[in-house]
Amino acid sequence: MPMSINGKNKTVAEILNRAATDAAFRNLLYTDPGSALAGYDLPADQRQALSDPEAVKAALNG
Repeated sequence: MPMSINGKNKTVAEILNRAATDAAFRNLLYTDPGSALAGYDLPADQRQALSDPEAVKAALNG
């Protein structure tokens, strides 16, 4: 089961919106989340969740 992503966090919502609209960023998030998330100020649990492609896919789909 994928980790839960808190879309109420402003930064997380920004990342998810970018992933939903920018295919290159979404691919980078899936394949190299460390690079994709560099520069974003995130709580450790959300950084870990956003590093899980299945969690990101679940968040984007619902």
